[in-house]
Amino acid sequence: MMRNYTQKEFIIFLALLIANLVSPTAIFACSVCFQDPTVSATIGLRWGVLFLLGIVFAILTFFTKFFYNIHKRTRMLTENK
Repeated sequence: MMRNYTQKEFIIFLALLIANLVSPTAIFACSVCFQDPTVSATIGLRWGVLFLLGIVFAILTFFTKFFYNIHKRTRMLTENK
């Protein structure tokens, strides 16, 4: 079901669209991304992202190992019957 937008919402949308077209750099990134890559905030942000990616990778690895062990044990049980 399509929502009918009011004239006020449409004007706000157009204003935001025009503001984006006039000054697109205002919405591209935060102030940390525009700084020098050797600034401690940028380095910390980069290490934080890498740390969180490592956590996700570790959890996915443990899930894969868990399901592989279940598969292996099930196969061993069905072969012994």
